[in-house]
Amino acid sequence: MDRHYVHFTEFLLSRVTADWQGKLARGQTGSVFDVFFLHGAPVDSFTLLCGALAGSSCDFKLRKCQSLLETFVRGDSFDQVLSERCVKVKGHSREAWLEGRRVNSYEHQLQDKLVSLIATLPDRMAGQLKANTSDFFFPSSYVPHVAAKLIVLLKKLHSQLRTSHDCSVAFLGHLLGKMCITGHGEAMWSSLLPVFVHLTRDDFLWRRLLSALLTGISDHCLESTVVPLVKLAPWYGVLTNLLGQQVLTSQKLQYILTNKLLLLRHFPQSLVLQNIIGYLATSGDTVSLYIKVFHKLLQVWGDVSALQHTSCEQHLYITKAILVCTSFIDEDNKSVLRSELLSELLPGLQSHLDSALSSVRTLGMVVGESVTAAIDPDGQKLSFQYEQTEETRDLLTLLRRPEDPGVAEDDKCDDAGGLETGVTTDETAPSSGVLEPPVSSAGETQLDSDDDLEPYDMSNDVKVEKVKAPKYIRDCLEGLVCSDDPERVAACLRVTEQLVRQHPGSAEQNAVELTKVLLHLQDSCGVEMFTQHRYQAMVALAVTAPAEVAEYLCHEFYERNYNVRQRLDMLEVVAAAAQELSQPDTSQCLQKSIGPIQPVSPGPDDDWREIVQRRIDAKTRRFGKGRQKAIAPPTLNRFAPVAGHFFFSLVANFDQRDMGLDLEGRDHLVLGRLLYTLGVVIHAAVSLPVVGRMGKVMLELVWCLRYHSQPAVRQALLFAVTMVILSVPTHLLMSDLQEDITETRGWLEGESISLICHTLIYWAAHIMMSQCEMCVQDLFTDTG
Repeated sequence: MDRHYVHFTEFLLSRVTADWQGKLARGQTGSVFDVFFLHGAPVDSFTLLCGALAGSSCDFKLRKCQSLLETFVRGDSFDQVLSERCVKVKGHSREAWLEGRRVNSYEHQLQDKLVSLIATLPDRMAGQLKANTSDFFFPSSYVPHVAAKLIVLLKKLHSQLRTSHDCSVAFLGHLLGKMCITGHGEAMWSSLLPVFVHLTRDDFLWRRLLSALLTGISDHCLESTVVPLVKLAPWYGVLTNLLGQQVLTSQKLQYILTNKLLLLRHFPQSLVLQNIIGYLATSGDTVSLYIKVFHKLLQVWGDVSALQHTSCEQHLYITKAILVCTSFIDEDNKSVLRSELLSELLPGLQSHLDSALSSVRTLGMVVGESVTAAIDPDGQKLSFQYEQTEETRDLLTLLRRPEDPGVAEDDKCDDAGGLETGVTTDETAPSSGVLEPPVSSAGETQLDSDDDLEPYDMSNDVKVEKVKAPKYIRDCLEGLVCSDDPERVAACLRVTEQLVRQHPGSAEQNAVELTKVLLHLQDSCGVEMFTQHRYQAMVALAVTAPAEVAEYLCHEFYERNYNVRQRLDMLEVVAAAAQELSQPDTSQCLQKSIGPIQPVSPGPDDDWREIVQRRIDAKTRRFGKGRQKAIAPPTLNRFAPVAGHFFFSLVANFDQRDMGLDLEGRDHLVLGRLLYTLGVVIHAAVSLPVVGRMGKVMLELVWCLRYHSQPAVRQALLFAVTMVILSVPTHLLMSDLQEDITETRGWLEGESISLICHTLIYWAAHIMMSQCEMCVQDLFTDTG
């Protein structure tokens, strides 16, 4: 009978034309033609309509098949197609399929064909009908409709299980996986998940049923199904209810959750990490996987090679995963995991603190503080000083274990119900947030208030300082060392730069002592703009007494008992002072050239004289106007006598091995900043005779460090070479430094991994060949 039905319906579809349809009376199409497809064998009818849709080119036939398929999918026939695949019948070949043995190849092929047709029907429609596709077959309408059909069928299967009837959801799991792998995963779970969350909250049978549904998903569709599930699940407990212990039996699911989604991919939503790690940490026997994941995340996070070759987004994602793992540490696991986690955390923390990127160092500080405080709350805690940003605040929120949003909503509903019924208790009264004004015995409902009074205008008020600002440098020096009086320290620090620049004679006598105090000064009082005031004061001292202060800073740079921040401060002060000293003193130049400025009052005849002069200038032809601007008077270069103190003193102790710095190892950040500072000093000495010696020493230093392992150091070397070529005169490059330039050029050709290196090679060769001064300016423009 089924064979005759198939042949008959195929014959009907082959005869569908516009002329044949017109021969039927109005209203007879449904009873004469459509009824054979809508009320016949559901599986065969659906398969034939989809096949006719793909193999037809007639416009009318395509639209007719679309109309029949839309009616078919909307009606009960589509429910029969799905439900027939979920019934176990003894002795039937379908039982072999449902039990996973797949004995009957024909039944297996039919199952796969049905799943493929249902999942790809919107794509087939769009490929054949294009702009004439019905709105129902758009994914935004079709996918939620299929999801609704699945929910209805699952509820029927749940009722059958309660009455002890056997059934299977393997076909539905196969269909769900196929819908997800075709690109409709998020749309399917957006419709299914809210219903599943509600059904599995308190019903164990629903949990078993949906866990079996997900078990029926094939391995090649599993990732496409799990990813939207963990992205859309509102709480990690939902994954526990849906997946159960499946992660222990499915190697594919275990690889996706513990490796791929944590180490190889990254998502902007932190909820993904909380769902995955929360599921592993709270699902009974999966705790061992959670511990394994925690160890693996710390190993990858602290690996120096992974830190250098991983993108910033991926590394931030792994950092978030570690903090989420930290939030799920139980009291029972702390004593067991303490030693193992600390042994894996501390090397990674050191590699982060050694990084040249401030963002990476901040991530290391946040993780170090958080993990040590969680696994050893009673022990010694790590404490770092880092800037509180939006990113760090978001990271710290991950240390709180997420709560079930469904429970919170229920609590809100209970509170609202209590308020509506008029029941007021001590607990519920404050939650309303509405305070009624007290009513007096006289019937008054309002109290006297000062809200109607107009406030005073305090916009122009000047803040009165409790401590008087010092007026002499010696008093300022004494005030800075008074750590027991924070207000006096703040007042002295704010005026230090001004006093140094106003009294250079007195400042020169106390320059080294004051610089030493500022260098060791700590912001223990919370002074506003502390770093800026301290830096500007030290720069002013270095400009006022350059030889003494530069010698002191360059010598102390290599001494012990200084942290990285203090050494970087020394380099910043040296670079800023060199740049300021190399610039002409504009105030003195102006005073020497024009003398004191005298006020000039306009005369009565100035207006008509100016008008006449403009008319004469407009009608006078001049062949040469001469110089239009006055020549700036020459001034002494303040940097010339002290340039050697800034450069040679800073590079003199570089090769000493007994100093407190490991520039070629862990302190590569300081080495990079040192090279930048030396380059800035060379550029400040661009017009001085000593610049040739500086350039030669710099190129020799570059040659020694050319194969450094850190990219930041090699980038600083490139900057230093650029400054040498920009600052050293061309004739010196061609004579005294020709051999060094040639060697440096060979190194750059080997290191030409960026456009800057290529540009530098070209212009260095061009300078040596043409001996043209303009090439230096072009090099500066090209390299930016």
